[in-house]
Order: sequence, then C-alpha cells, then structure tokens
Amino acid sequence: MLTKQEPEEMTKFTNYLLNDFNYIHGEIINTLKDIKVLEEALGADEMTHTLTPEERKQKEDDYMKKESIVKSYISLLDLQLGTIADLTAISPGIFTVPDLVERYAETLNYYLNTLAEPLIQASFCSATFCSAETWSRTASTSGK
Repeated sequence: MLTKQEPEEMTKFTNYLLNDFNYIHGEIINTLKDIKVLEEALGADEMTHTLTPEERKQKEDDYMKKESIVKSYISLLDLQLGTIADLTAISPGIFTVPDLVERYAETLNYYLNTLAEPLIQASFCSATFCSAETWSRTASTSGK
C-alpha cells in the first residue's frame, strides 16, 4: 500500500488534493458573492429601470456565466469529495498528519467565518440597529 511504502509521497498527494479542494471552495464562495451582487443589481433595476438595455444584458450575461461556473465547480468538488472518501476508506489516518490537520482546521475556520459573516452581521445589526459601516468597524476591531 502506498501510504505504508511512501508516507511522504502520500502526504504530498493529500496536501495537493486538499489545496485543490480549498481553492475550489474559495472560488465557489467568491463567485456566489458575485452572483448575489448581480442579483441585487438586476432586482433593483426592475424597480428603478436605471440600467440601459445594454448594461442590463451585460449583467444578465455575467449572471448566467457565473452560474455556469459555480455549477462546474460544484461538480468538480463532488468528484474531489469522492476521492477524499475513497482515500479515507483505504487509509483512515491519511488526513490526520499533524501539519495537514492544523492547516485544514484553519482553512475550515476561514470558510465558516466567511459563510457565517452575513448571518452574524444581520443578527448583530438587527439587535443593535447598526449600519454596515458600524458592523465594519466592529468586525475590524474584534480581530476579524
């Protein structure tokens, strides 16, 4: 078995796999943020009609392109999850190398904070009646 014969090579492979996995997670999150901005702009335009037909068409095209990108990334992420599951079945200890555990825990913490920030902001601001500017100052002084 590769993990017993060449543990350093298996650790490198696992590290590369997790790097790719993390990269795709980041791309999905960033693209979803872009999609949200486009949705808000298109929704606001439906009410105010401030975009020219060309600008609206460009935003709609961007929206569809980004939506397609997210679908592709999610498919790739699904394949990577399958690979991680297969590797874990073959060698359960493969992802418990101390360096990988620490790095991956930090990465997961980053993603959880990134995904939860809008929820935390909404809860904090509704409880304190703050603006986005107040939240930004509060978040930056609390170590975010």
